Amino acid sequence: EFTVNPDFGQAEVDNQVINLTRFSVFFPEKRDFFLENAGIFALGDSRANQILFTRRVGLTGSGEPVPIDYGAKVTGKIGPYNVGLLQIQTRELGQPALGLGIPRNHFTVLRVKRDILKRSSIGAMLVNRQGAQFAGGSPYNRAAGVDVELKPTDHYQLKAFLAGTATPGVRSSFGSGRVDSIFENELFRFIAVYENIGSNFNPEVGFVERAGIHQYFGQAAYKPRPTFIPHVQQMEFETQIEYFTDRAGNLATKQIELSWQTEFKNSSQFFFRPIEDVTDVLTEPFEIRPGIIIPHGTYHFNRPRISFSSNRSKPIVFNVREKWGDFYSGQRYETGGGLTWRPNPHLQVDLSESYNRVRLREGNFTTSLFSGRLNYNFSRKLLTSALVQLNSAARLSAINVRLRYIYRPNSDFFIIYNQTTGAG
Repeated sequence: EFTVNPDFGQAEVDNQVINLTRFSVFFPEKRDFFLENAGIFALGDSRANQILFTRRVGLTGSGEPVPIDYGAKVTGKIGPYNVGLLQIQTRELGQPALGLGIPRNHFTVLRVKRDILKRSSIGAMLVNRQGAQFAGGSPYNRAAGVDVELKPTDHYQLKAFLAGTATPGVRSSFGSGRVDSIFENELFRFIAVYENIGSNFNPEVGFVERAGIHQYFGQAAYKPRPTFIPHVQQMEFETQIEYFTDRAGNLATKQIELSWQTEFKNSSQFFFRPIEDVTDVLTEPFEIRPGIIIPHGTYHFNRPRISFSSNRSKPIVFNVREKWGDFYSGQRYETGGGLTWRPNPHLQVDLSESYNRVRLREGNFTTSLFSGRLNYNFSRKLLTSALVQLNSAARLSAINVRLRYIYRPNSDFFIIYNQTTGAG
């Protein structure tokens, strides 16, 4: 695949989120060039620790586009080897020599995976960014890793990876590793995870939710199919614990959960989590909203959750959820719901709302996030969609309208309208 001067205008816009945590939000890739055969380039934990996150290419940290001069991608299989190569050059913006703008960047990714045994693999990947992220920044950043996935039986798999980064001036604590042990059959599921992320592990073309930690995770689930209970397809009783420490072994975050889910024969679901017990240690003040700063300290709170989703085969499908309880120095009440209407094969309407009411010693606030989407297909070749999002926390509204005409396979014509208003 090869692309020259793309603007990716046809890519779907991001779904707005309201982030009330201390950590960065993971937004998935939406651009087709990067999505095609993206699986070959996966190394690490897909949403919390990976050395390649393609949204770092052609976008600034705030999500503003950086023009791409060209991009080339080769993926395929050579005997027992799966191989991938990605080469991209982004354009220089402004006057970096004067300390203003963004220098030209070259991105290179090399990936090799080899099939071993019957259903297992081992691989390695190198990611190189040549050029600074901003005027005066580090002239390069590199990351490399190896991974293995073993599936000795139909019900058990063992996954592991080890990675490191190279950044000018960094000489220690630049590595990361993770091991996942997963067993699941029709009745039980057991998961155990250990992860170690160095304080200076810095994949600038990747994504790391939180660095400088040890993570321990365990989950056990019992999934019976009680034939003696009318209308019930399956139940799931689950408990899990997630434990984070800093590099010195001091507690950073602990979360214990106990939940029960019931899936009915008509595909509706009921979920209840009476225990979501959290201990969070803030080593520095946390500004959760402008002017509302939670002091450093150790906080302990429990936030139960209940939700229900209706029969997905009906023309009208709805879901509701409620989460409540203590939250740092006060309380937080979260209400959400959604509605999908499919009156015929051509039209689908989706509406959703998420509302937070937070009461803290340091201040009170509310947030609201509304999303409305309409899809109408005139035919298999002519498709339209419209998305409206209202985000009170970011004080913005966003409208995205797309018309897509497929005049032959893999050849599409788009008309796009985007509008964003507000503070952002």
